[in-house]
Amino acid sequence: MPRVTLAQVAALPQQADSWFYFARTLRTWIAAPGQPARRPYGAVLYDIDHDLILGLETLLEPPTRDKARAHLLRAMAAPHASVRLPPHRPRRVILADAALARELAHALERVGVPCVAGAPPAALHALLRTFDEHLQAERQQVPGLLDAPGVTPALVHAVFAAAADFYRAEPWLRIEGEQPLAVRVPPETDFRYAQVMGSAGIEYGLSMFKRLDDLRVFEMPPDRGLPSIPHEGVHSLLFDEAFMIPFPDLDGLEDHHWPIAGETAIPLIMHYRGPGDVLRPSRQDLLWYEAALRAVPLFVQEHLLPDGQGDFQAVEVRLPVERHGGKAEVHIRYPAREAVPAEEPIQTQWPSPAGQSPEHFPAFDRRAMEGTLDEFQTRLGGSRRKRTAKVHQAQQLMYQAWQEDNPAQRLILAHRALALSPDCADACVLLAQEEADTVGRALALFEQGVAAGERALGKRFIAQHTGHLWQMLEARPYLRAMEGLAGMLWRMGRREESIARYRQMLRLNPGDNQGMRYVLLGLLLELERDPQAEALLAANKEDTSAAFEYTRALLLFRRSPKSAAASRRLRAALAGNPHVPAYLTLAKRVPSELPDTIGWGDESEAVAYASQFLNFWRRTPGAIAWLTGTPQAEAGATAQESRTRPRARHRHGKASA
Repeated sequence: MPRVTLAQVAALPQQADSWFYFARTLRTWIAAPGQPARRPYGAVLYDIDHDLILGLETLLEPPTRDKARAHLLRAMAAPHASVRLPPHRPRRVILADAALARELAHALERVGVPCVAGAPPAALHALLRTFDEHLQAERQQVPGLLDAPGVTPALVHAVFAAAADFYRAEPWLRIEGEQPLAVRVPPETDFRYAQVMGSAGIEYGLSMFKRLDDLRVFEMPPDRGLPSIPHEGVHSLLFDEAFMIPFPDLDGLEDHHWPIAGETAIPLIMHYRGPGDVLRPSRQDLLWYEAALRAVPLFVQEHLLPDGQGDFQAVEVRLPVERHGGKAEVHIRYPAREAVPAEEPIQTQWPSPAGQSPEHFPAFDRRAMEGTLDEFQTRLGGSRRKRTAKVHQAQQLMYQAWQEDNPAQRLILAHRALALSPDCADACVLLAQEEADTVGRALALFEQGVAAGERALGKRFIAQHTGHLWQMLEARPYLRAMEGLAGMLWRMGRREESIARYRQMLRLNPGDNQGMRYVLLGLLLELERDPQAEALLAANKEDTSAAFEYTRALLLFRRSPKSAAASRRLRAALAGNPHVPAYLTLAKRVPSELPDTIGWGDESEAVAYASQFLNFWRRTPGAIAWLTGTPQAEAGATAQESRTRPRARHRHGKASA
């Protein structure tokens, strides 16, 4: 409608009614494309004397003087037909916001309407509460922390204070979520099991399980594509932004001034028992959290000592901490369980076939293309090494399996291939990835695959083609089995055997079509073997990927922080991929789902690098400050901050670290 002017309003008759203008944030979130989520404002204009709503609107920003004046003048000159009032000036206008009342006073005085500040009537609070409920009708309503029996503002204040100190201590720099701690807090007599989240740069916080069996269940393969949730559920404290926090807790933050470490580090404490079944922690849970949040950083910093094999020495201590209601002696044990047992559940590559919908099927498998190459090679005169008829037939079944998008059919074909020939390495690989339910079974199948590949190729053939083995199509199943074996050995704590296998693959195929040098580089850094990592980088001088360039810079900085060589290498890394600093400096979080493909120099490469190497930078004193002190790094980080930050969508999934 046309703009209403002060002159038009001044000409209107005046009546003896009083109007109240009131605005407050609503309990919902909106986000424009490319913009962070924010809470809109509800602005209501109320005729106190006639008990009428004269106007209700939502605003993306707090109401300004111009917005409020336009709203008021429009209601005077052209009231909505539903209110059945003639155009007129009210006797006075009252605002809950005293500052806004002062800003509007001059303009309204010009039309003879005084503007004063006052408390809003209860009816307006009720109206906006109803409006909120309407906006949130389809959203699950989560109770507040203070709704739990026995939970007081003072207790939540103590938990938030402990959480803020925990966040600032950054215990995830040293310990990973895969390494649970056993934590007992008196008066409880049983341990609870905690995982520190944040080492992967995705989610930060502390997950908790009341029984070790619950942790094992949570780590089991998903059922029908859904996470495996133990009977008692999953407890977690995550650090997040306001738009992820239940509104009653946001009210508590405002009313009780609970401390937080930052706007992106507000504690979200949940008890998750499945889709649509979310509870808040009990008083006893909060007491446990407070003590654990105090004790865990101290334990990680002062009592966890590296064992030289990518893990920590076993240790058990009792740490006195201050908490709400008095001191507590927290009993912590590491490891919470013995070295990875063979019967530990394993996350298979694809969901179980039962009840799967097409979106859960694996994407196109590049290994399937090898069937076409094999057929073409055969037409040209056969393989460089003649396979036995049964091995050949079994491999044809595997080419068919790699093309199959039904998980059950893939397994059937793999079993048929092994029945035809026990020398079919690819069949062992598929079964290890998609059928094995424990690390022990997966390890055995990968070992079986390596042995099968060695028999099928023969030692003479392997020796003859060492240096370019991947180019031999018939050798690829053998190398795939060795890759799986190396990874499983590392998972089971057999570090030296794992490293030896990765080195063997690089000797067999220096061209490294499988990308094993990147995996090996990360493992050497994890073992704190910088000289070996430098030797690997030197052996691949032609590699200018982000993984190698940024790591070259990091290792030079570790050796000599002020060296010109380190600065030159960092500049080269920044020129090759300017997206990396945003993730290393935490301007952006690593997304929970890593990219399927990596583009040289683009953001997908930066995500992939940060997902593997982020903590090596954060563990190096001064490295992040060095990175951000470089002009190019500052420019890159600033550019990234202007974009929407990727977020982990599955809040309680297995990759919430």
